[in-house]
Amino acid sequence: MYSVRAAVLEDLPTVDRIAKASQDSLGSMYQFIFKAAIEYESQSLLVACKEDSEVVGFMRWERGIEGWDTIHQICVRQDFRGEGIGRLLLCQIPRPVRLRCLVGAESNSFFKHLGFALAGEVGKRNIWLRFKGKAV
Repeated sequence: MYSVRAAVLEDLPTVDRIAKASQDSLGSMYQFIFKAAIEYESQSLLVACKEDSEVVGFMRWERGIEGWDTIHQICVRQDFRGEGIGRLLLCQIPRPVRLRCLVGAESNSFFKHLGFALAGEVGKRNIWLRFKGKAV
């Protein structure tokens, strides 16, 4: 099975590799953003791990003051997709959630499948909303 925990600095190389492998969907990511999420933002970078502690996915998010939390990136290693890891990461956020996803990215179907509502498009990104808490 898989578990989710707050990322630690030792996770940065693996998170960086996972992000770079999905750069076409996530856009350019820089390791200093992940490092700042660990050091300065309370549990805003989570990692999903296999039983042997191997990091297989991550989610960077931010608690909003207006009642909405924002997911900045969520990604699972290609060879682990379809095993419920993305859903497990999303279930860590109990409040309503919003996120942006590149128009045409395969992850749009993932968010739709989990019950997110497409709220519109800004530039080249779709805006997705989940109104309920942990139920995904």
